[in-house]
Amino acid sequence: YQRDKPIPPESRAGRDDDFANRYLTDDNFDVIDVVETVASEVDAAPAQVSLAWLLEHDAVTAPIIGARTVAQLEENLAAGELSLSEEQFVRLTEAIQ
Repeated sequence: YQRDKPIPPESRAGRDDDFANRYLTDDNFDVIDVVETVASEVDAAPAQVSLAWLLEHDAVTAPIIGARTVAQLEENLAAGELSLSEEQFVRLTEAIQ
């Protein structure tokens, strides 16, 4: 999903207005903007940055990944090799607060 782009009709948000209204908010898109910025800084996918943040977060015991394909699983597993700077970690943390 992208801010200011139509919701694909076959997607979950396209089929479920409650889902769209709950998750496709300006606040959530603001978080995505920060994740995408950090992803470009570390040459990684946004999902990898999100998982790397979770792996470094003290309050998270074990991130749950939702891979549906082998390619998604491989991409997600690569997050374990990704290192975020302290400044990047703080920016991501502040974005969700």
